[in-house]
Amino acid sequence: LREIGVNNTPPLSIDSEDIREADGFLYSRLAYTGGDASVVYSYKQFLLPLGEYTPYVYRVLLKLFGGEILLEKVVRVRGYAQGPFADTASFRGAELGARFCDEAMSPELYRQQVVQGAHVLVNLSSQSWFHGSRLVYEEMKQVARVRAVSLGRWYVQSGNMAPAFVLDEYGQIVGETQWGIPQAFSMQVPIRDDRTPYILFGAWTPLVLVGLLLGTLGYQIVINSIRHRRT
Repeated sequence: LREIGVNNTPPLSIDSEDIREADGFLYSRLAYTGGDASVVYSYKQFLLPLGEYTPYVYRVLLKLFGGEILLEKVVRVRGYAQGPFADTASFRGAELGARFCDEAMSPELYRQQVVQGAHVLVNLSSQSWFHGSRLVYEEMKQVARVRAVSLGRWYVQSGNMAPAFVLDEYGQIVGETQWGIPQAFSMQVPIRDDRTPYILFGAWTPLVLVGLLLGTLGYQIVINSIRHRRT
């Protein structure tokens, strides 16, 4: 790792871990370590149903059909708690915002980190739960494209059982590893601090656009109706 660092300084490593803290709850968290960055922990907030927590409706069904022992085991092993919001990490003049795999599905988590100052988006994706499904991988890639474009940031994803890839701020793939071959690749990622409409207005952006579209269509319908009556 030291050999691939700039000026022989260790690069920043971002890894994940499961930890049961003093409150007794199990958490998934990211740890930024190495380089010139201080250790920063980022807890997962957007939990995967059945994969990381059991919804109450399933708990009730299991209890009704005598599955208390199974439920207890699942909750003990896969019963994660939602952690606090994650700060960004500073590294060589850049602010990094990292999240866990399915957290990319949330339209707000990355946006909040960009509002905090994140210049680059990072995603650690464990797809072992889906056995390295190509369908899931392609879906995650499409979601990543939306995040990259809406936030105007480069998006870097690495993980297991699926290729790593890098997207530019236009959602285009600028680097990708191969399926089934453990690889590491290096790429220069620029620092961007653009303020896109979605960064500024969040969920109001698509609502306003839809409102404008519906307003325009309604206006055209009214105008056409008036013209039809006159003729």
